[in-house]
Amino acid sequence: MVININNEKIELDNKEVQAAKTMVAKFISEVRKESFENNEPTFFFTALIIMHLMSQDAINKLDPKDFSVMMNSVIAAQNSHNFIYRGMDVTTEGNDLAHVILRGGVDKYGTCIPNYHYEDLVRLVDVYAKKDLKNPAAIIDANHSNSNKQFKEQIRIVSEILHSRRYNDDVKKMVKGVMIESYIEEGNQKICDHMTYGKSITDPCLGWEDTEKLIYKIAEEC
Repeated sequence: MVININNEKIELDNKEVQAAKTMVAKFISEVRKESFENNEPTFFFTALIIMHLMSQDAINKLDPKDFSVMMNSVIAAQNSHNFIYRGMDVTTEGNDLAHVILRGGVDKYGTCIPNYHYEDLVRLVDVYAKKDLKNPAAIIDANHSNSNKQFKEQIRIVSEILHSRRYNDDVKKMVKGVMIESYIEEGNQKICDHMTYGKSITDPCLGWEDTEKLIYKIAEEC
């Protein structure tokens, strides 16, 4: 899916688009229901306007190199929460194994900004050290915005991550693994009458031959 923001075209991940649509639709439905149950129909309209304005502000302030929002998410996930849901008092325990995934980001101009480089990983080690978090860990996504969806770049990116782990013990301890988009046949294809078995119909992927070599390389160097 491609959208236009400030006259800049930005490509969004189709899987994320569908998940986001479902989440937002559920939220809107809950607000609408609460608004009319409380006989406050104008509240629904106000909520939509405020959500739009806050979203625009968040997009304008978006900085892919800023780890603060990501770390706040880990803090929230690791801690217990208590709230009322549909009239019930709910308490969650938190998940001590919640961790970060670095997959790069997209700035407001639609430019992919990677965050797998050595400097990014060292900075993340420092950020973790300043937070009271259990089990500091990171998984590095070698595709998506880290590769600008140039699937062959995943091989080089993984090699760089392995080098960073060898060079710095703190980085090695923190980086627990990598995410690779892989399938049987490399690349991707559109849905049609004559499709290739084992080739992605979403994001382009590494083929099995390259994947196998990369897995052996990771095993040997770890």
